[in-house]
Amino acid sequence: PGPARDARRGTLAVAGGPIDPIDPIDPIAKLVAEPVAHPIRAALVTKWDPLDPEPALRVLETWDGTLPRAVVEDLHASAVLPKLRRAVDAWVPALVSATPAHVWLHPWLPRLGESLQSLWAPIRHKLGAALAEWHPSDDSALRLLEPWRRAFEPRDWDALLSRAVAPKLEHVLLAELVVDRDAGADAAALAASPKAAPLGWVTRWERCLPAKKMVGLLEACFFPKWHRTLHAWLERRPGTEQPPPDLEQVTRWYLGWKSLFSEDLLAHECVRAQINVALDMMNQAAAGGGVSAPPVAADEARRAAKAARGAARAEAGYQKAPSRVPPAVREMDDDELRASMTLREAVEAFAVSRDVRFAPKPGREGPAGLRVWSFGAVSVTIDAAKQMLRAHVDGRWAPVSLDQLLELHEKKERKL
Repeated sequence: PGPARDARRGTLAVAGGPIDPIDPIDPIAKLVAEPVAHPIRAALVTKWDPLDPEPALRVLETWDGTLPRAVVEDLHASAVLPKLRRAVDAWVPALVSATPAHVWLHPWLPRLGESLQSLWAPIRHKLGAALAEWHPSDDSALRLLEPWRRAFEPRDWDALLSRAVAPKLEHVLLAELVVDRDAGADAAALAASPKAAPLGWVTRWERCLPAKKMVGLLEACFFPKWHRTLHAWLERRPGTEQPPPDLEQVTRWYLGWKSLFSEDLLAHECVRAQINVALDMMNQAAAGGGVSAPPVAADEARRAAKAARGAARAEAGYQKAPSRVPPAVREMDDDELRASMTLREAVEAFAVSRDVRFAPKPGREGPAGLRVWSFGAVSVTIDAAKQMLRAHVDGRWAPVSLDQLLELHEKKERKL
C-alpha cells in the first residue's frame, strides 16, 4: 500500500515507521525537491480551478511530509494565493449564489491561516455592497454572512454588521413593527402575524450579532413600543367609562410576545429588566391602583436591578465605586435617579418629561462613529465614554446640555 498520512505528526507513515520531513534549510534537499515542486506549481497555475479546492489540497497534503517546508510555502505563495486572489477579484456575491466564496476559501484556512488575511478586506467590502438593497425579511443575507463569522477578526466582523446589517434591523423595528392589542392574542397568533414579523427578522440574527448590540437594538427600538402599548391598555383614565382591561387576555398577549425571544435573550440582565417593567405594570393593574408610565416603571426596574447587583457585590466582598453624574444631566432634580441612569437613559427620560420624541436615526453616524439620535428636530450624539452630548448646529457638532438641547429643538420647531 502507498504511504499514509500520520495525522499526529504531519509525516508519512511507512512500514519502518514515520519519516521526518526533509530539513527545510538543506540546499541539497531543495535541489532534489525542485523537480517535484516544478510540475506541481505548473499544474496549480495552469490547470487547477480555484473554485474546486480539493484537488490542490490533496496534492499538497500528499507531499507535505516529503517536500521541505520552505518549498511548500513557496508553492502557497507563488501558485495558490495568486489564484485565490484573482478568484476573489472576479467573485460577485449574491444573496442566492451557486458557489458562495466560503465554499472554496474556507477549506484553505487550516493550511494557509493568516496568509488569507489579505483576501478578507475585499471580501468584506463586497459582502457589504451586496446588502445595499437587502431587506431583513430576506433571510438569505444571514446564510451569506454567517460562514464568515469565525473567519474575520471580531472587530472586523462587528464593523461589517454595524455598517451593513444593524441599521436595517433598526429601521424595520422602528418603521415596520406594529405592537398593538390586535397584533396577536397569544404565541401562535403572534408567530403568524405580519405585524410582529419584523421582530422575528431581527432576532434570527442573534447568533451573529454580539449580544450587546442585539440587546441594544431591542432596548432602543422594541421595548419602548411594547411598554407604551401595554400601558395604554392597562391605564384607566379618570372620568371615562372605559371598562377595566381583561387581565387574562393581557397575560396571554404578554406571554405571546415573550415567547418570541430565545432563552439566552430572556436570561440577559437588560432584557429581564425590560420584561419586569411590563410585569410591574400588570401587577399594578391587578391591584386596582394607577399604572406607572413606562419611563417611570423602567427607572424603578433599573434601580431595583442596580440594588440587586450592589447586594451581590457586597456579598462577594467587592467595594462599590462612587457613581459619577454625567455633566449634561446636572440640571435634573432627582439625584438618586440620575446617578442610576446612563447618559442615554437620562436623555430619554428628559425627552419623555418634555414630550419630545427621542429615537435613533438608522444608518447615521456622527463624530468617531457614534450613533446619531433625533431629539425632536435636533440631531444629537451621546458619547458615553466622555459623558457628553453633541448637537448638530450650523453644520458642526457642538457640546450641549439638556436645557440647551431643548432650546435648539424648540427654536427649530418654531421655524417649521
